[in-house]
Amino acid sequence: MSIDEEGADAKTQHIRGRDDYLVVYDDRVLSPSRIRWTVAHEIGHIVLGHLVSFDATALCRGSLTEAEYYVLEREADCFAVNLLAPMTIMNRIPSVKTAYDYMEMCELSEEASKNCLEELSLLKSGKRIPFPTKEEDTLFRHFFRFLNEVNGVTGPHLNYDELVIDAKYEDYIECDYWDFIVMVIRKWKFETELHAALEGSIALYDYDDMVIFITDTEQIPFVKSCEGIILESLQKYADSRVKRIEVAEARLRT
Repeated sequence: MSIDEEGADAKTQHIRGRDDYLVVYDDRVLSPSRIRWTVAHEIGHIVLGHLVSFDATALCRGSLTEAEYYVLEREADCFAVNLLAPMTIMNRIPSVKTAYDYMEMCELSEEASKNCLEELSLLKSGKRIPFPTKEEDTLFRHFFRFLNEVNGVTGPHLNYDELVIDAKYEDYIECDYWDFIVMVIRKWKFETELHAALEGSIALYDYDDMVIFITDTEQIPFVKSCEGIILESLQKYADSRVKRIEVAEARLRT
């Protein structure tokens, strides 16, 4: 496979009769950010099925009309944008306003950053269709702590290492999206009293079971009575398999 013939940074080849793809990029390119964009773009062609739908082992101008080639390249660019700098996440960072901001935060080249800024502008103006709600919620959950850090959002939070953990919970692991669920209970479920009781809490889980540690022992019965709301939030917004919830006092190490 030669990439010099078309002056491309990379080329993707579909191995006929197999599900394998070969991505070749120009290692003479010295910019790591440009290489990241190029490889993400080529992965986009694969994921979007371009090499299968058009019955070609490789996308090239000779086998496609100009219109087809342009559309497929734009689709691959859109994939790369949302892989390296997801619009639903960047749209939640008010400080990102220029291409330079993209370059700094996402380690993209200047050209790629301008492409991202254009996509973000289209999204903000309503000319670009946003992610489906389910996919957007999933991304938001995964990036929730990162967004809080970048946007300077702070609040009370227990640390796992500070807790005295009973022996029966030793196999439990920390729920890394618990802060997101607490936010959901306040902003999306409008359960302000429950949110206040859970603020600063920490949750551990072991498959079906979850234990929530809170500092105010007087609130334990109330939080337990809201088990249905918490389970609904976990299942709807975090695809959680938790079925049972315990509430316990958060005892800190001295």
